[in-house]
Amino acid sequence: TRRADAAVVMDDSLLSSVSMAFLAPHTLLIGDTDVPLTLALPGRHYGVPAKRLAREILGSEHTNTLLLGMLIGLTGLLPAEAVADGIRAEFGQGSKAARNLDAFWHAHDLGLKVRDADPSAAA
Repeated sequence: TRRADAAVVMDDSLLSSVSMAFLAPHTLLIGDTDVPLTLALPGRHYGVPAKRLAREILGSEHTNTLLLGMLIGLTGLLPAEAVADGIRAEFGQGSKAARNLDAFWHAHDLGLKVRDADPSAAA
């Protein structure tokens, strides 16, 4: 059976459908939610209000940049500046790029704060 090292649930309505067989005791699960995650699932669970932050920062409900920022902040899986370079490459130099970079760095910093408060959060 394949198990995830990390799982990102982009819509809080999908949290209840995450398969137990997919998660392991070490799995990092990040969910888009405004309330603390209390799941009867193995692994470490962290919530970020991605949809709310996306509306505030991006002016849309596109949560992917925020959830990516949280994942990178929590895990250090990739160098944050390299991810920011990828965002610039995707969106160019305009206001859309600036908003996505703001969203990424905001969520990245949230992830760092969580990691600093809970060292077991790091991958």
